[in-house]
Amino acid sequence: MVKVALAGGTGGLGREVIDALLAKNRHEIIVLTRQDPAQVTLPDGVQAVQLDYKEKSSIVGALSGVFCVFSFIITGKDPGNVAQKNLIDACVEAKVKRFAPSEWVGASSTGTPWYAGKAAISAYLQEINAERKVLEYCRFMPGLALDYLVYPNQTCKHFPNLGSTVDFFNCRAILLKDTEPGRFGMTLVEDMAAVAAEAVDYPGEWPVDGGMHSIMTSFPELVEIGERLRGKKFDIEYVTLAQARSGRLPTSWVADFNHAAIPEQLRDSWSRTFNAKMMYSVHLGNYAVSDTWNRLLPDFRFTTLEELLEKYY
Repeated sequence: MVKVALAGGTGGLGREVIDALLAKNRHEIIVLTRQDPAQVTLPDGVQAVQLDYKEKSSIVGALSGVFCVFSFIITGKDPGNVAQKNLIDACVEAKVKRFAPSEWVGASSTGTPWYAGKAAISAYLQEINAERKVLEYCRFMPGLALDYLVYPNQTCKHFPNLGSTVDFFNCRAILLKDTEPGRFGMTLVEDMAAVAAEAVDYPGEWPVDGGMHSIMTSFPELVEIGERLRGKKFDIEYVTLAQARSGRLPTSWVADFNHAAIPEQLRDSWSRTFNAKMMYSVHLGNYAVSDTWNRLLPDFRFTTLEELLEKYY
């Protein structure tokens, strides 16, 4: 048994990882939070520890005896990456063995500026380990959530599902016109959380590249799968690469990006920007994640696309 800490662990993705860790019934789990612990609802056996991310000494004290830290700090809400950099420095000082930065998406943030903090943190981790390794870390990168393909169904207990530009439910899609769409990996959120839980006990050194995926695909391939599954042609709308690059999506509909960080009044405009930029980023290959954890955990069985779709369609 070791002690595992989750920073930002009260959010949807953090809660999914907590459940995966609890299912293993092997480790002590704490959640690092700015909130009053009395106001935080967590499962039995999981402790909330209050701290101030602006004060490194506060974080060091909270990390006493911790073996592994998973970060789910929202980089877009961490100006200058102050909180996460202080967390990393505190991990080194507290002699934490393993650290997972707040990645949990693709292999690169190019084309998606709201993920720029992820690249900055990756560079910071390389910097502090340049002369000698002071902190073992892994960038867990599952690509896009496979769950998106069965929206509006809610697949997870905590993680809110989001829409996709390939909409199986309404038999429609938005695709790039006259250009290479790009390939990308997809992983079920439940599988991603389970891999993170398995990784705590991984006997070897953590890989820096923590790619994983259930499938590698493209948006046109998903349309073909959807048309076979639903037995009808999808309604297709197209956008140009220039429109996607600039974050414009002049289509009759948009996949809902109902993230908790986005105010309700900005949801439609943000959804259009997000989906357009995501299509551009996929075109660049930024979500073509590796199969690192697939290879390191050969006994772990990832949920297939067919299994997920059969469950809901």
